[in-house]
Amino acid sequence: MPRSRKRRPKTGAPKSAPAIGAVLTAFEGRDFPLVVDRCWQILASEPGNIDALNILGGAFIELGDVDAAIDVLGRAISLKPGDPTIEANLGAALATAKRYGEAEAHLTEALSRAPGDVGVMVNLALAQFELGRFDRSGETFAAALALAPDNITILIGAIRAAGAGGNRTSAERYARSALAVDVQNPAMQRELTRVLHEHNLYEQGLAAANAALATSPASAGLHIDKGVVLSRLGRHDDALACFDAALGYEPDNADSMMWR
Repeated sequence: MPRSRKRRPKTGAPKSAPAIGAVLTAFEGRDFPLVVDRCWQILASEPGNIDALNILGGAFIELGDVDAAIDVLGRAISLKPGDPTIEANLGAALATAKRYGEAEAHLTEALSRAPGDVGVMVNLALAQFELGRFDRSGETFAAALALAPDNITILIGAIRAAGAGGNRTSAERYARSALAVDVQNPAMQRELTRVLHEHNLYEQGLAAANAALATSPASAGLHIDKGVVLSRLGRHDDALACFDAALGYEPDNADSMMWR
């Protein structure tokens, strides 16, 4: 979420602080059209209001208008170059637009001015990954994990970076750490299982699938994922049983029928 800096209004000038407070309240309530409207109202009288530009950029990202986000955040950074919050938000917007080289530059700048920001580290690592800089991505994920060792999202990213970079030892180490985390989110459980499979960590992938099915036994997708891992391990009868179980929950599931 965009962070704002409160300013004391100048005598005789429009009082922007209350407006910014109202905008932040609307942002926290996820009323992004209202945020956009109020930010434009502020900017109509204060075109250089950094907070309004920053929050407006965040609202545009949430609304899926990345080009507009990049435009207003670019305006903000031109007014205050090097501001870590704006650099981070602009970097995230550029990454969303798949402009990874520019994103890396802004996120690196943000991190240099605000070391230890885990969110910025993760976005930077993802941009580096997309640029094919797997070793650098792995180093950035490792730095983030030093601050948030049980963050499953970061661990999954670290597994990807290590696997893509050919560092199986690190991938296996991160996999063990990921399996030790109590993941309750079914989507994240599937993501972990798939990433482990993707990087040929089949035994770990099977363990992840079993842990996921313990909390979501009726998930056809998880049964399919487990069946795919079992097929890679040569356990074809067990794999068939998983695909049958998936069809029991979703009889028309095309993926299960194909894999079976």
